Amino acid sequence: MNLKSVIDYVEKNNTIIIFNEIYILYLGGWFKDNKFYLDISIVENNKEKAINIGKYCNQKAIYDIENKITIYLHE
Repeated sequence: MNLKSVIDYVEKNNTIIIFNEIYILYLGGWFKDNKFYLDISIVENNKEKAINIGKYCNQKAIYDIENKITIYLHE
């Protein structure tokens, strides 16, 4: 798999249904410790819903764009 195949996949499959709601998928990423991490994400404006979705999808954390903070999800 290469970056082009990932981009093509996201373009062809650009939505996901979670808890009976349709979300648009966004492709992004970040660098940490000289490594690039690819991220396919959604935007949910309701913080409680976002946390629940993150937990449901087994995410380690979610990012609060408005407040520019990482919210770590602990069980």
